[in-house]
Amino acid sequence: MPIETRFVFAHATLASPDVDLLGLLRGFVGNNPPPPDKPQRIWKGKGFNMIWRPNHGQSGSKDFFLELNLTDETLSFTDITGAGGVANRGFLQNDIALGAVSYLQTIDDSFDGSGQHFEPGVWANVPSTTNPAEPATAVRMGSIPHGTTINLQGRSFAAPQPQFEIASITPFVIGNPEQLVNFPE
Repeated sequence: MPIETRFVFAHATLASPDVDLLGLLRGFVGNNPPPPDKPQRIWKGKGFNMIWRPNHGQSGSKDFFLELNLTDETLSFTDITGAGGVANRGFLQNDIALGAVSYLQTIDDSFDGSGQHFEPGVWANVPSTTNPAEPATAVRMGSIPHGTTINLQGRSFAAPQPQFEIASITPFVIGNPEQLVNFPE
């Protein structure tokens, strides 16, 4: 059996250098690359976490309590796109180049410095495709080491200012969000 000996390994450039593959994700990292060539941004701030938690094992106590935490939070982003984009190989769809940003989110308790949350992941900017015919999307893939992974995909768009609806923290009966459980706390 003959062995093919003319194999060549080379990097394929899928995108023009004039195209910003990050699109709206550019805001995560900015335009000023630190050495050697990967734009990066680190956001730090104070936070507040509020959660209803189970309270097991103490005689005469309630089976729940409201935990309040002041937090120190860090969210860092690094452009991992590279010169020609992140290659996304297609079967029916021709190969496309993605823009990608890695992120690391850490949240620590402000009083004792204990870790409350650790989440590495990637945001990707996916251009429109022809087979299947889909519009451009943004993807978030993340992993929380205690066993949770996420993979979210949807359309991205510019907004003048984030808007959040008012939401209640009152717990409800599992499976019935209309039946609230009112606690004196």
